[in-house]
Order: sequence, then structure tokens, then C-alpha cells
Amino acid sequence: TPQSAVSANTRTITTAALRVTTLSTPPATTYAPGTSGVVFAKVQLDASGSSEDMKVSQLKVTDVVTTGKSIVIQNIRLWVDKDGDSNDDNVLEMLTVVNSGSDSDAGDDETYTFNLSGADQFLVKAGKRLVVEVRGDIAGGATAGTHNFGVSTSDYVTANGVNTNTTVVEIIDTASGNLMTVGSAGGQVQVSLDSSN
Repeated sequence: TPQSAVSANTRTITTAALRVTTLSTPPATTYAPGTSGVVFAKVQLDASGSSEDMKVSQLKVTDVVTTGKSIVIQNIRLWVDKDGDSNDDNVLEMLTVVNSGSDSDAGDDETYTFNLSGADQFLVKAGKRLVVEVRGDIAGGATAGTHNFGVSTSDYVTANGVNTNTTVVEIIDTASGNLMTVGSAGGQVQVSLDSSN
């Protein structure tokens, strides 16, 4: 039995953790109807404070429509660096789940659910950050309007610890990114006679 207190090394116990941030990039941009492959939002999943890798099985994003209609945004997909770390090669792969706008009422928001299974499920490595890109197409002949994509609440991301299968309650930082504007289709060209002729 020791005659006095014995100090051991400090051990820090951490848990599964995930912080979700809709980034301020890409910048606000105006696109013409018929534009394909638009990056509407970038969502960072940050497991730097986690004790284990996190597997993501569901992600939801909301299109907040100030003007215009959500139905004009089609073929919405997630692009992810499947190695679980966006700070190395950052090679993005397209997941197979596709969503499209369906609400034809002006000014209505719409939420898209990406239920991921099999190879679509992806890891966020412990101590690392991963950026998910939300890309889609703007329908030809789309009505003008503004769209703001983002992750709104903690239940928008479903992730579990790989080792413990613990379901994580995420911390949400920013609800939405920048406004993406669909410009007016067509246009007018004004022609006038030069008075010198």
C-alpha cells in the first residue's frame, strides 16, 4: 500500500461527435435556366472532436425559396470524398441517390432526403473534416427565383459511430449557404436606326 497519493497519467475520454456547418462557399451566383451541375451548397461534417469514425446513412437538405419555385431544381445529388477526409486528395464521388424539386407553388421551401445504403454510405474519419457538395440542374425554361440550400437542424444528418454504433446528435452551426439565383430566360435585343445613315 502506498504511503502517499500516487499520480498516474491523465486519460481523456471522448465520445462520438459530429459538427455540421453549411459553408459560405460557393459564393452567391446567378445562373441561366438550363444550367447543369450547379453547386448549390457545401456542407462540412467535422469529426475533429470525435473518438471514432462516423458512418453517415442519411442527410437532408432544404431549399429555402425566397422567390420562384423549387420544382425548377432537378437531379439533385450529393458528391463526397469517400475516403472520409477532405484535406488530402479531395476526390469527389457522386452518390447514386437522386432527388428533384416537386413543389410548383411559388415561394414554397422543399426538403430533400437522401437515404443512403450500401456503397452510398460514407465515413467521416475521427479527427477529420469532410465536405459534401449538393449539386443539381436548373430546368430549361425555369422561372426566375432565388434558392438557398442548407442543413437546418441536427436531425438532418443521421450518423453512427463505427465501433460503438452510437447515434450522434449533431451540432449545427449555420443553417444555409449563399443565395443562388435563377435568372430570367430569354431576353430582348433593342434595335434602332443610326441617324447618320
